[in-house]
Amino acid sequence: MIKLLTDLLLSVVSLVEAEARSLQQAIVHTVTSVFVILFAFALLLGGLGLLVACAVMSIQVVLGPKVALLLVGGGVLIGGFLVLAVASSLGRH
Repeated sequence: MIKLLTDLLLSVVSLVEAEARSLQQAIVHTVTSVFVILFAFALLLGGLGLLVACAVMSIQVVLGPKVALLLVGGGVLIGGFLVLAVASSLGRH
């Protein structure tokens, strides 16, 4: 009887250890993925900033700086709202 209880306890401890290792691997994988996504987001944001600056500098030669900022800022704002609308509609499904 004691041998049976000991074997059962060892099996439970072994199962708990295996689950803990699995959970640790899942956490490491999730944290790594989050940091890679954040790094990619930072690169994308920097690239978007450079493209916006380039667009403003290109347009201001023809239309002036105020109009260039208005046009590019409005375009970025509309683009942001469109992305937000798409993300919102994807979240509803």
